[in-house]
Amino acid sequence: DDERSNGWSHMLKFCYIVSSTKIRMLHLMDKAALIARKHEIIAQIARVRRELERERQRPTRRNQRTRERLERQLEALMAEEYRLRLQIDRSR
Repeated sequence: DDERSNGWSHMLKFCYIVSSTKIRMLHLMDKAALIARKHEIIAQIARVRRELERERQRPTRRNQRTRERLERQLEALMAEEYRLRLQIDRSR
């Protein structure tokens, strides 16, 4: 069991914050994990952009919902990439 916890320790650091009402566990990814996640998000952003561009080239009433969904998805991914970038900068 000790070996398993040591295996995970390089991926996550746990900070326990004790408040007057409860104990919250925060997961803080180490820098390497943050960078890996950021690269995954960047790849997803590229995929969604390509798909959105395809849908925009043939605008129809039928694919309007798809375009709107892709635009929302792209916004969310870009926000996550920005948040990860800030976390990576703070982890220096």
